[in-house]
Amino acid sequence: MEISPQEAQLVEELKDVCDQNGKETEGKKSAPIFHKLGLFYRKLSPDKISLIQSSVLLVAARIRQPDNEDFKKDLKELFAHVLDLAKSFKTNQNLEQITLDLAEKLKWMREEVEKSLAKLKVVPYAVADDELQKLYETKIRDIRAIQDKITESYIESMAYVSTKCLEVLGNPPCRYSLVGMGSLARKEISPYSDFEHVIVLEDKIKQNAQFEKMVEYFWWYTVIFQIILVNLGETIIPNVAISNLNDDTSPKDSTEILKNGYHLGDILTCVCFVSGDEELFREFSDGVQLSLYTNKISNVAEVMTQLKDDLKNFNTSLNLSGLHVTGTCNVKRVVYRSTTLFIAALGRICDVNKASCFDIIEALYERKVQSVGVPRHRSLRGRSEVHERSRKNDRNLKISKTKKKIELGLLANTLAGCHWRLKNYKLAYDICKRELLYYDDDWITHKDFRRSQCLFNTAKCALKLGFFDEAICSGQEALQIRTTMKSSASSICECRAVLGKSYEKQGSYAEAADQFSAELEMRKEFVSNGFSENDDAIKQAENNLKAIKGKIDRHKNCQII
Repeated sequence: MEISPQEAQLVEELKDVCDQNGKETEGKKSAPIFHKLGLFYRKLSPDKISLIQSSVLLVAARIRQPDNEDFKKDLKELFAHVLDLAKSFKTNQNLEQITLDLAEKLKWMREEVEKSLAKLKVVPYAVADDELQKLYETKIRDIRAIQDKITESYIESMAYVSTKCLEVLGNPPCRYSLVGMGSLARKEISPYSDFEHVIVLEDKIKQNAQFEKMVEYFWWYTVIFQIILVNLGETIIPNVAISNLNDDTSPKDSTEILKNGYHLGDILTCVCFVSGDEELFREFSDGVQLSLYTNKISNVAEVMTQLKDDLKNFNTSLNLSGLHVTGTCNVKRVVYRSTTLFIAALGRICDVNKASCFDIIEALYERKVQSVGVPRHRSLRGRSEVHERSRKNDRNLKISKTKKKIELGLLANTLAGCHWRLKNYKLAYDICKRELLYYDDDWITHKDFRRSQCLFNTAKCALKLGFFDEAICSGQEALQIRTTMKSSASSICECRAVLGKSYEKQGSYAEAADQFSAELEMRKEFVSNGFSENDDAIKQAENNLKAIKGKIDRHKNCQII
């Protein structure tokens, strides 16, 4: 796509205020550039997509410099310009006030969700299986109740925006229905989810002489709707497809995949009414069901092949195996997306026409579907068949159990990481201890690496909880394994840092000094050999060593006195 010299220059200016990873270094520096880009797209009016992109860029500038009056003025001018182009029925409509009212509705909903989540009881691990199942069933019911409230409130908020759009444009020229899709329709939406939707119009308008004007009305309905949402300041720039600012790194859609790994059949069968003509919505929904029924994928092997491609597209196994309990991860991609894809595939195989994953699982349970026979796909065979074949081959049984342990270990690592980031250190510690049990088999691939990582995570959690003896024990074992394996300098140094802190908290200052000194020496040696090292890590090691030496000196002085 060719761009003008002016736009190209602004894009280069934006790159200059970003780091090598493309992240802004300072919002105040990038704000004027976003403002200029917004004005550039404003000049592409009356192109409707450009007007939406302009609003996103101008809002981005306003967020970064909220006190800049010029940014506010130009944004107001854009709103007035859009209303003028749309031939607003009520020219005195204030899009900013509509956004403020919407923001209040969303704020209230999010605060209520926070209160509800705070009331959820944490499920302990050290309970009997029967009791554990009851606790989980209760928690699932509570979570579903929260999801239902979020869905209801979200639909109400989007219906409010729709009503305001109609007030701006006047009565719609034909029957229409605003239809929610994706997580909203599945009742799995979060308080900060985007709004996936379509606008459905009645078929007969195609023969109407005013067809073009009718479509134009809903184009402006869409533009105004989007600008109201954008003005909330929660729309990230990549979402509006400004190709010169964002590289498209998303998985490429096949003919079967429509968006984010959801299948066309899954999206269209999971819809909900938001506003407009409810009778038209039912006609649309019934028509889609009939079409999908006549064209459905009934071949299990085809569904499994598609599922395999889905998980590959989202790098599920790669993301899962590379997780670190103290690192960051995209939980939606790693945990949620792969799970929903798998459950949706089961729904297609068993002809379950339900919206949410909860509903699909309940429907399968009611039908007493405990396994699905899949030719040439062992992963979904019934348990009895798996065990029957395994008895004939002890080696295959050993491999199967080992793979299961690895999978459970990876899932435990993911869950521990989530609790760590939520500062639920006791839960993270308990899960790490359980994770260790999965790595007791000599058949485990990369067993030592997995154990050392888990031991290190255990040590960090124990340090946070004040279990200093446990932190030292786990940290020493992790250090021993990593040293024997000749792991990277950074991984060995992080072990020594945790050990040093643990010894310090325990009052063993000499041992702490040994660990901090060894850490600092290794980091400096790493740099002297021509490798790059984080300056902050070296500085932190120096500060730790200096502080512990100060404590040792004070301790000696106290003994002398």
